[in-house]
Amino acid sequence: MISKSLLQLLVLLLVGSGPALGFTKLGVGTLQSNGSEFDTQAAINAARPGSVVQIPNGSYTWTSGVVILGKPICLKAESVDGVTITNRSTADALISVFAARNGNVEVAGFRFLPGFTSGAPGMRNHVRVTPSPGGKPVLVHDCYFETNYVSAIFGLGWGGNGGVIWRCKFFSNYNLDGGIQFKSTSSETWRTASTMGMADVNGTANTYIEDCTFTGIFIGCVDFDDNSRTVLRHCTLDNSMIYCHGQDSSPDGARHWEVYDNKFIYNDSGSAPGFPKVTYPLNLQAWFSIRGGTGIIADNVFQNISTKNVAIQ
Repeated sequence: MISKSLLQLLVLLLVGSGPALGFTKLGVGTLQSNGSEFDTQAAINAARPGSVVQIPNGSYTWTSGVVILGKPICLKAESVDGVTITNRSTADALISVFAARNGNVEVAGFRFLPGFTSGAPGMRNHVRVTPSPGGKPVLVHDCYFETNYVSAIFGLGWGGNGGVIWRCKFFSNYNLDGGIQFKSTSSETWRTASTMGMADVNGTANTYIEDCTFTGIFIGCVDFDDNSRTVLRHCTLDNSMIYCHGQDSSPDGARHWEVYDNKFIYNDSGSAPGFPKVTYPLNLQAWFSIRGGTGIIADNVFQNISTKNVAIQ
């Protein structure tokens, strides 16, 4: 027979031998991780719908990703731009978000940096969002996405329609891609009516990009790809170009898009700020390359691309 004192000792040893969870409860509905990807995932798993999972201010390097699997929570930095995460994961995405049916999933306030400087580029993302039938729109805001065409091609991958992206900044270290890719494998969108303009009655059929800044992404700062229904408005495109796929370059191509009230900035000479070896003009082909879909372009400010003398192609 094991004595009571020995049993208590065995329990303490067993508990102590397991992995320690670093996340703490800051109050009702808020869990704060210790900043690691493992503890952040543990906090996500423990969070109830409607809760906040917070990462404390600081700089972290993640070698694997986290997943929010259909749970309506907010994953946020302690303060906007206060959390920097360097992406050294080889997964498809550092943060994988799957839409929830009972509320919005939200990601906010982070700075994402590329963690590899060599190797073959892959279609990896810092954040990847996957809407689901009946799921509520996913919200991403106040984030900084930096890519380098090596460890992350796109800062943000959007795998369906619905959601809002606002007050985000995208920078590719002056590579051709690096912003947002909108691409879904579901062709169902081609069998339903357009939801352009006021036809998106509830604001949930299209994906909206608002008040964002794209810098030096001279081919695909946003990539309107298969089955996407996208609205780009009130944004600044600094020497950055919009790209749109059709059936000549993708299985389905974009469904429809709206581009309005944006500002397009062009530099024909000088060095890029902080990059003396990068000189303007960049290899900017046009402001908008259209290969598929239907759409509306209105009330934008396009500076003249003097080396090409073309705005839309």
